[in-house]
Amino acid sequence: MFSLIKGLHDGTVTGKAIRMIMAASKDCPYCGCELIEGQIHLDHMDPIALKGEHSKWNLIACCGKCNQLKSAMPFEQWANSLGIFRSGLIKEIYAARQVLRG
Repeated sequence: MFSLIKGLHDGTVTGKAIRMIMAASKDCPYCGCELIEGQIHLDHMDPIALKGEHSKWNLIACCGKCNQLKSAMPFEQWANSLGIFRSGLIKEIYAARQVLRG
């Protein structure tokens, strides 16, 4: 996985930041399943394909299934498809990241 991320790396996220993002969550914020080391994916909440940034404010650790299902879907559309509890949770995470980003 790190070799893939390294290939996409554009200088805005350090390897240390990527490791911290991946270690920060024990459960997928999108579906709630347990995240298993070695099978954790990084999702760009605002997809790169839709001009999202490759930055620590836009990356979140999730399971592979959710990462594939979300694909390049706009964040708001994806969040609204998750059900009330998960949608509210991920929107709070997204909003907090935007505030921290400045």
